[in-house]
Amino acid sequence: MQTTRMKSLFIISFLLVTSILIAQEIPSRVNDGVSLSQQKEVKRDALAGLNLSREQLKELQALNKDAKQQQKNLTSDSNINAKQRREKLQILKKQQADKRKAVLTAEQYTKYEQNLKEIKEQGKNVSRQKV
Repeated sequence: MQTTRMKSLFIISFLLVTSILIAQEIPSRVNDGVSLSQQKEVKRDALAGLNLSREQLKELQALNKDAKQQQKNLTSDSNINAKQRREKLQILKKQQADKRKAVLTAEQYTKYEQNLKEIKEQGKNVSRQKV
């Protein structure tokens, strides 16, 4: 009688543990989001039609490289909380926009803003189609 009870208890506990482990399994997901190559295309599209000089292009590349490094430093900084990190990233974004505006002429900057707006709208349309 006691061995049957022990066997039953063992089987029930085994099934319970197995079901918990199966429930925690994360299925592999396909990334339908924006790939790295698509992000680069978006940046190129934003700069498309601006007729940038070589100097402007070099300055913008250096600006983007610097921004990436600063963002990386902020995201890896464990001494600040999420709210502070978000605030600092917003400040960094504003500073980068100001620097970009200084590199581009007024006409180029207007066209750049228009390109960004169009890209944003395209992204919204794509996300609506997926739903």
